[in-house]
Amino acid sequence: YVVVVVVVVFLFQKSWQPLLSNRNNFGSEAFLLVRGGDDTTEGATTATTPTTPTTTPTTIAQGVEFDTIAREWRCKWSADNEKKSLVEAQKALESVLDEIKAIKGVKQVERIVCGECLDFKIIVSLSAQDFEDWESTMKFAPEGSFLEQLKSMEEDGISEIETQTYTKMLL
Repeated sequence: YVVVVVVVVFLFQKSWQPLLSNRNNFGSEAFLLVRGGDDTTEGATTATTPTTPTTTPTTIAQGVEFDTIAREWRCKWSADNEKKSLVEAQKALESVLDEIKAIKGVKQVERIVCGECLDFKIIVSLSAQDFEDWESTMKFAPEGSFLEQLKSMEEDGISEIETQTYTKMLL
Protein backbone atom coordinates (compact mmCIF):
# COMPACT_ATOMS: atom_id res chain seq x y z
CA TYR A 1 0.00 0.00 0.00
CA VAL A 2 1.01 3.62 -0.45
CA VAL A 3 -0.47 6.56 1.42
CA VAL A 4 -0.15 10.03 -0.07
CA VAL A 5 -0.97 13.07 2.05
CA VAL A 6 -0.95 16.63 0.75
CA VAL A 7 -0.21 19.24 3.38
CA VAL A 8 -0.22 22.99 2.96
CA VAL A 9 2.20 24.80 5.23
CA PHE A 10 2.89 28.42 6.01
CA LEU A 11 6.05 29.64 4.29
CA PHE A 12 8.20 32.75 4.43
CA GLN A 13 6.09 35.74 5.40
CA LYS A 14 9.06 38.02 6.15
CA SER A 15 12.73 37.78 5.31
CA TRP A 16 12.50 35.20 2.52
CA GLN A 17 9.40 36.64 0.88
CA PRO A 18 11.39 38.59 -1.76
CA LEU A 19 12.82 35.32 -3.05
CA LEU A 20 9.32 34.07 -3.68
CA SER A 21 7.99 37.06 -5.60
CA ASN A 22 7.80 35.20 -8.92
CA ARG A 23 5.76 32.34 -7.43
CA ASN A 24 2.02 31.94 -7.72
CA ASN A 25 0.32 32.24 -4.32
CA PHE A 26 3.55 32.72 -2.37
CA GLY A 27 3.04 32.37 1.33
CA SER A 28 2.17 28.66 1.17
CA GLU A 29 3.89 25.58 -0.08
CA ALA A 30 2.47 22.15 -0.82
CA PHE A 31 4.46 19.00 -0.27
CA LEU A 32 3.80 15.28 -0.36
CA LEU A 33 4.41 12.74 2.36
CA VAL A 34 4.70 9.28 0.86
CA ARG A 35 5.00 6.12 2.90
CA GLY A 36 5.17 2.63 1.50
CA GLY A 37 5.61 -0.89 2.78
CA ASP A 38 3.76 -3.18 5.14
CA ASP A 39 5.34 -3.31 8.60
CA THR A 40 3.09 -6.18 9.70
CA THR A 41 4.62 -8.67 7.28
CA GLU A 42 7.00 -11.09 8.97
CA GLY A 43 10.55 -10.45 7.82
CA ALA A 44 9.59 -7.08 6.33
CA THR A 45 12.43 -4.72 5.49
CA THR A 46 12.52 -0.97 5.77
CA ALA A 47 10.57 0.71 2.99
CA THR A 48 12.67 2.50 0.40
CA THR A 49 9.98 5.12 -0.20
CA PRO A 50 10.77 8.36 1.67
CA THR A 51 9.01 8.75 5.01
CA THR A 52 9.82 12.44 5.41
CA PRO A 53 8.26 15.39 3.60
CA THR A 54 9.70 16.39 0.27
CA THR A 55 9.37 20.00 -0.74
CA THR A 56 8.92 21.52 -4.14
CA PRO A 57 11.97 23.76 -4.64
CA THR A 58 11.55 27.53 -4.51
CA THR A 59 12.79 29.45 -7.55
CA ILE A 60 14.99 32.50 -6.88
CA ALA A 61 15.59 33.19 -10.58
CA GLN A 62 15.26 31.13 -13.74
CA GLY A 63 17.23 27.93 -13.16
CA VAL A 64 18.18 28.84 -9.57
CA GLU A 65 16.17 26.91 -6.97
CA PHE A 66 16.51 25.91 -3.33
CA ASP A 67 14.77 23.60 -0.87
CA THR A 68 16.94 24.25 2.18
CA ILE A 69 17.92 27.34 4.13
CA ALA A 70 21.06 27.24 6.26
CA ARG A 71 22.36 29.39 9.08
CA GLU A 72 26.12 29.45 9.47
CA TRP A 73 27.99 30.35 12.66
CA ARG A 74 31.70 30.86 12.09
CA CYS A 75 34.89 32.10 13.64
CA LYS A 76 38.64 31.92 13.30
CA TRP A 77 40.71 29.89 15.76
CA SER A 78 44.38 30.04 16.63
CA ALA A 79 46.97 27.27 16.43
CA ASP A 80 48.64 28.76 19.53
CA ASN A 81 48.75 26.88 22.82
CA GLU A 82 48.23 23.49 21.16
CA LYS A 83 45.07 24.71 19.38
CA LYS A 84 43.32 25.47 22.66
CA SER A 85 40.80 27.78 20.96
CA LEU A 86 39.76 25.03 18.54
CA VAL A 87 39.31 22.56 21.40
CA GLU A 88 37.22 25.10 23.32
CA ALA A 89 35.09 25.93 20.25
CA GLN A 90 34.36 22.21 19.83
CA LYS A 91 33.33 21.99 23.51
CA ALA A 92 30.99 24.96 23.00
CA LEU A 93 29.41 23.19 20.02
CA GLU A 94 28.96 19.98 22.01
CA SER A 95 27.20 21.95 24.76
CA VAL A 96 24.43 23.04 22.36
CA LEU A 97 24.42 20.20 19.82
CA ASP A 98 21.41 18.34 21.23
CA GLU A 99 19.44 21.59 21.28
CA ILE A 100 20.38 22.28 17.65
CA LYS A 101 19.35 18.80 16.54
CA ALA A 102 15.98 19.23 18.29
CA ILE A 103 15.02 22.30 16.21
CA LYS A 104 11.90 21.58 14.17
CA GLY A 105 12.78 20.98 10.54
CA VAL A 106 16.54 20.45 10.95
CA LYS A 107 17.86 18.46 8.03
CA GLN A 108 21.56 18.52 8.80
CA VAL A 109 24.13 19.92 11.23
CA GLU A 110 27.67 20.20 9.88
CA ARG A 111 30.95 21.25 11.43
CA ILE A 112 33.70 22.45 9.12
CA VAL A 113 37.25 22.99 10.33
CA CYS A 114 39.98 24.29 8.02
CA GLY A 115 43.53 23.81 9.27
CA GLU A 116 44.95 26.13 6.64
CA CYS A 117 42.76 29.23 7.04
CA LEU A 118 41.79 28.34 10.65
CA ASP A 119 38.01 28.40 10.08
CA PHE A 120 35.56 26.81 12.50
CA LYS A 121 32.05 26.73 11.03
CA ILE A 122 28.74 25.26 12.11
CA ILE A 123 26.06 24.99 9.43
CA VAL A 124 22.49 24.30 10.54
CA SER A 125 20.33 23.36 7.54
CA LEU A 126 16.54 23.42 7.81
CA SER A 127 13.74 22.64 5.49
CA ALA A 128 12.73 25.88 3.86
CA GLN A 129 9.24 25.83 5.36
CA ASP A 130 10.56 25.62 8.95
CA PHE A 131 13.29 28.25 8.69
CA GLU A 132 11.05 31.27 9.27
CA ASP A 133 9.69 29.82 12.50
CA TRP A 134 13.21 29.23 13.80
CA GLU A 135 14.11 32.80 12.88
CA SER A 136 10.99 34.65 14.07
CA THR A 137 9.90 32.76 17.17
CA MET A 138 13.14 31.15 18.31
CA LYS A 139 15.58 33.90 17.24
CA PHE A 140 17.90 31.16 15.91
CA ALA A 141 18.28 29.59 19.38
CA PRO A 142 20.73 28.33 20.56
CA GLU A 143 22.77 30.67 18.37
CA GLY A 144 23.00 33.40 21.03
CA SER A 145 24.38 31.16 23.75
CA PHE A 146 26.84 29.52 21.35
CA LEU A 147 28.14 32.87 20.10
CA GLU A 148 28.49 34.13 23.68
CA GLN A 149 30.62 31.09 24.47
CA LEU A 150 32.82 31.86 21.47
CA LYS A 151 33.14 35.53 22.51
CA SER A 152 34.36 34.43 25.94
CA MET A 153 37.25 32.63 24.18
CA GLU A 154 38.70 35.67 22.44
CA GLU A 155 41.70 35.70 24.82
CA ASP A 156 42.38 32.08 23.82
CA GLY A 157 42.49 32.91 20.11
CA ILE A 158 38.89 32.96 18.83
CA SER A 159 38.25 35.91 16.49
CA GLU A 160 36.05 37.09 13.60
CA ILE A 161 32.82 35.65 15.02
CA GLU A 162 30.11 35.96 12.34
CA THR A 163 26.79 34.55 11.16
CA GLN A 164 25.29 34.20 7.70
CA THR A 165 22.05 32.86 6.23
CA TYR A 166 21.90 31.33 2.75
CA THR A 167 19.96 28.88 0.65
CA LYS A 168 21.13 25.41 -0.34
CA MET A 169 20.16 22.84 -2.95
CA LEU A 170 21.63 19.38 -3.34
CA LEU A 171 22.44 18.92 -7.01
